[in-house]
Amino acid sequence: LQKRGIRVKLAPFYEWLDYQEYINTQVGIPQTWASWFSAKLQLFILETLFATAAKPMGWQHLARAKDQLEVAEDYVRYQLEGEAGLTLGGAIYEWTHHEIDAVLALGPHECMPSKIAEAQFFHVSENIGLHSNTLHLNGDPVDPVVIENFVYEVKERFATRDARRAAHPVAPTTTGDVAKGILKELIRGLPKRS
Repeated sequence: LQKRGIRVKLAPFYEWLDYQEYINTQVGIPQTWASWFSAKLQLFILETLFATAAKPMGWQHLARAKDQLEVAEDYVRYQLEGEAGLTLGGAIYEWTHHEIDAVLALGPHECMPSKIAEAQFFHVSENIGLHSNTLHLNGDPVDPVVIENFVYEVKERFATRDARRAAHPVAPTTTGDVAKGILKELIRGLPKRS
């Protein structure tokens, strides 16, 4: 894709860790002091690293698993644990924040979460206009025609992105002082001992 002039943005490295932490809280897995502290420390490190890299990399928003699953709720409920919610939610979140122009979802051949996401991307496209293509990989080379068609569509959409963004503005946000409030939360949110 990059050789064909498309800037590629990969799903973030922290996505699955953040997702697991969120799901654990939703399903009520009891937290020990150590697991609670570990989660808070992970969040502090994640937000600090994001804030440090955001400006030079041109990143606008730290997409948390909770945010991704919320925007995917119309298509896949968070109770359906697995990658489908993240695949949809990450793409929808970034599309609505004007950070991507299309999504190319990759999944192993016969991967059910990938197939669920692919089926729901059809509805996402109808509802909000996000163009998507899903490739189910089994080790064979990808058909270059599929890639060329995707590239053509992305470039066509890129040409009209300013009009789309003007019609659907995003409220400005900043990464701000990332550590602000985390120490307060660490102190205030300590699990009570019984």
